[in-house]
Amino acid sequence: MTTASDLASAGILPAPRFAPYKHEASNNLSDANDLYVWHGEMSASCMELLSHFEVILRHSIDSTLANHFREHNRNIPWFLMNTKLAKGISDKISEARADAARYNFESRDHIVSRLMFGFWTNMLARKYDELWQKTLHNAFPNARRPRSEVMSNIEGVRLFRNRVAHHDSLLGVNIPFEVDRIFLICGWISSDAEAWIRSVSRCHSTYSKRPVSPANTVIVPAKIAWKTYQKTSAYVCQPGRYFRDVSRMGFYSEKKIQTSIPEILDRRDRIPWTENEAQRLEKTGNPDDRKVAEVIRETRKLTNLNGEPLYAAGSYQVFILSNSSDIARTKTTNKPIRHTKTGKGSAYVRKHRYCSIGSILHASTTDDIS
Repeated sequence: MTTASDLASAGILPAPRFAPYKHEASNNLSDANDLYVWHGEMSASCMELLSHFEVILRHSIDSTLANHFREHNRNIPWFLMNTKLAKGISDKISEARADAARYNFESRDHIVSRLMFGFWTNMLARKYDELWQKTLHNAFPNARRPRSEVMSNIEGVRLFRNRVAHHDSLLGVNIPFEVDRIFLICGWISSDAEAWIRSVSRCHSTYSKRPVSPANTVIVPAKIAWKTYQKTSAYVCQPGRYFRDVSRMGFYSEKKIQTSIPEILDRRDRIPWTENEAQRLEKTGNPDDRKVAEVIRETRKLTNLNGEPLYAAGSYQVFILSNSSDIARTKTTNKPIRHTKTGKGSAYVRKHRYCSIGSILHASTTDDIS
C-alpha cells in the first residue's frame, strides 16, 4: 500500500511537508505515516467543530444586532440601515451580497452566511466599545467579562481556525486547549450551546488516538521567566503563542536549564494584565482564578534595573506551575544542565523547545536531552 512517505520520496507530497512528522516519530517511517494520517483526521475533526462554532457565534451577534436595531419592525436588515455602523461595514456587506448573488442567493441570511469569520471578530473591536456597552454584550449573556477579553478569546479561535483551514501543521499546537476555548465561548453564548457542541465534538476522542506521544516538557528561554517563576510559580508570555500539549515546563537561562521542572497546573490565554482583572478573578471564588489574580499583581510589581515594568500594560498568556518546593509535583535535577555549545546561533532555546522529562532528569549537558 502506498504511504505518505512513499509520496514524499516520489516528489508528489512536498518533502518539507512530511519532514516534521518524520522528526516527531524519530525517523520511524511507519510511525511517521500513521502520524500523518492521524493529523488529517485531527484537522477534519477540528474543522467540523469550528464550523459549528462559527454558525453559533455569528447567529448570536447577528440576532443581537437585529433586535437592537428593531429589524423586524423596520423590515430592513440591520446591516443595510442608514446607521453609522452599517456605513462602516458597507464594503464587507457589498462583497458578501455580490458573492451571494453569484449563486442566485440574495436573502439576508445568505448574505450573513457569506460574511467571513474575521468580520464577526471585528464587531467586538475597540472602535465598537459603545455598541458593546449598549447591546453586543447581550450576544454573550453568560460571559460577564469585558469586551476586550471576549474579543481576544474569539480572535484566538480565529487564528486557530485559519491554521486548520490552511492545512498548517498542528503538531506544535495544544489542540485540547484550543478546543476547550471553543467550548468556553459557546458557554458564554448559551449553556445549551456548550452542552450540544461538546456532545458532537470528535476532537478529544480523535486526539486520544495520536499514534506518537508528544514530548511532555517544554523548555522556555528564561532571562526574565526564571525569576518570575521563583517569585510567582508561574510563566507569563505574549498572548496567542502556540504551545504543544505538555505537562511540564523547564527554564533555560544563563546557558543552562535550571533545576526545577514544575508541573503545569493551569493555562490561560489573552488575560488583561490589569488590577481590574485581578479584582474580578478574585471575586469568582475559584481558587484557580485567585492564583491568576495573585500572579497579575506580583508581576505588575516587577521592574528591570532602570525601574521599568517587566510586564507592561496589555494582555498576556499565563501558565500556573507547581511550586519549586512541591516535591510531589515538581521534578528537580541534581544541578543545572549546562549547554556547552558556543558561538553565534548556538543557544539551546530561542522561542521554546520540547523534550521528555526522563531525558532531562538523566542529562549531564543539553547534548544528552532528547
